[in-house]
Amino acid sequence: MSEASLPVIITNGKASIDTKTAVLLYPNPASNLVNVTTAEPITLRFYSTEGKLANQTTLETSGAIDLTGLAAGLYQVVINSANGQTAMKLMVK
Repeated sequence: MSEASLPVIITNGKASIDTKTAVLLYPNPASNLVNVTTAEPITLRFYSTEGKLANQTTLETSGAIDLTGLAAGLYQVVINSANGQTAMKLMVK
């Protein structure tokens, strides 16, 4: 894989954006909801630190995901789109 094809995750303490898939997750950390901004259909899978699938959601456009069923902690969010797959970290309070 060439260096130019690697996704870049930008985090400013309030949001995370992946420049490859152009997906924005905010706020980060999140409490009850996380907002997702996307220009294309995506599937998001939330994995606990133990590697267990905690939630899976498909969005056709931007929207909000209810996090009330997730325990507080750090999650790896794997995002699949037509442009490929990437991952972000999301803290749930």
